[in-house]
Amino acid sequence: MPKAARLGDSCAGHGCFPATPIVAGSGDVSVNGMPAARQGDTVLLHACPCPHMPHGIHGRSISAGSSNVSINGKPASRVGDAIGCGGSVAAGSGDVFIGDTPYKSPTHKCGEKAVKDNTPLLAMAPMPILAAIKWGEPANQFITFDSVVTTVKQRKARYEARKKLVKSTADQPQVKAASERLAFNNDSILRAEAADYVYRVDENLRDPEQYPLPEAPVGLELLDTKTIPGLENAVLMDKETGFGAALFKSEINDATMLTYRGTNNGVTGWKDWSTNGAQGVGKQTMQYDQAMELALEVKRSLGKEIDIVGHSLGGGLAASGVGVTGIKGYSFNSAGLHPETVKRAGGLKIEKISQLIQTQAVDGEVLTMLQSKRTAIVTGLVSGVGGALGGNVGAGIGALISAGLLSKGDMPEAPGNMRALESIDGGSPVTRHLMPAVIAGIEAQKKQDISTLTQYHWGQ
Repeated sequence: MPKAARLGDSCAGHGCFPATPIVAGSGDVSVNGMPAARQGDTVLLHACPCPHMPHGIHGRSISAGSSNVSINGKPASRVGDAIGCGGSVAAGSGDVFIGDTPYKSPTHKCGEKAVKDNTPLLAMAPMPILAAIKWGEPANQFITFDSVVTTVKQRKARYEARKKLVKSTADQPQVKAASERLAFNNDSILRAEAADYVYRVDENLRDPEQYPLPEAPVGLELLDTKTIPGLENAVLMDKETGFGAALFKSEINDATMLTYRGTNNGVTGWKDWSTNGAQGVGKQTMQYDQAMELALEVKRSLGKEIDIVGHSLGGGLAASGVGVTGIKGYSFNSAGLHPETVKRAGGLKIEKISQLIQTQAVDGEVLTMLQSKRTAIVTGLVSGVGGALGGNVGAGIGALISAGLLSKGDMPEAPGNMRALESIDGGSPVTRHLMPAVIAGIEAQKKQDISTLTQYHWGQ
């Protein structure tokens, strides 16, 4: 019975080029700790200087598999199974065997299929995976672990696979930056999803009929604080002040996240922007007082082994929670924190708070630009922000920013170690501020770093 093939196992050429490894595999099925290979999975770029059919460097993939064992709906691949443009899988597991015996792995001579179909390059390999690849862009050559996951088990397996990839390259200086960033973003995406979903949770608490609660991201559990000792009376939503927060548990990395909701223009907009403006100049606000009290209650109940998370206004609220608890925090496109806000509550200095927070911001998003002291840019944005948001909320925002902040000095910056995110879909500074832009930026970095680390790992 043939041995099971896995990501990284070598695939022989057909006599005119050395073997290259399998570079894609199942996101949730592992063999000896490595993703299982399937029919259609990509094999590293292959060169064909064959005198009979010279067709240069091209992609290829596994073109045969088991007739009775499937992985994610694709035939499982084994040693001996054919590779596009000739050759076959040449290495596999020493103790896992798959499929029918005997089995058939039809191969063809170099270029035979291309000649028959009149398509010298594209017919060399099945194209469902390769169709999206833009040749010559290394970051796109490895579409690894990109399939959609629908269960906690699948997503946790993918999370662990990325941790293993990071560990396998962690001590290599050539890819240190990519390894460290992927390690961070592997968890950051879970926090970002919580920072996005808390908006829906808060809306549902305010008006369940108008805002039915959508399904949570895979692996994100909303905790009922009424069942947690010490948090039975905790305030996570206040209709009078506009304050909103939720307590989540990730089934993927087991993190508990106290997550603050940011400015929600269509629901609590005016109350949120009033809070933004007043806190920005050092005035006391109910939302920040509630955020700090909630953080202290959660710390007393659950201890310090939690994460404090927030986006936009929620990032500022999270920073204030960090300031009174000393718990680590994470924020996205965050509002700034005025030193007086936490000082008034007997908390830490801004410098210490910054050491406890990791913050990510999308390039060109409005709030970070307003905090950046770039006066010319800020002046042009003041009127545009209100117009983009519209309604009574939008009408008052320009006045709040210009009269309440710019005339009295610089807007306070978001505390924390800043990690920049690329704007993937472009758009206005306002749309870049929203959580979908944050999530897209994190996913893009993950994809790039997985590509870098995979190429390095299998190139050694």
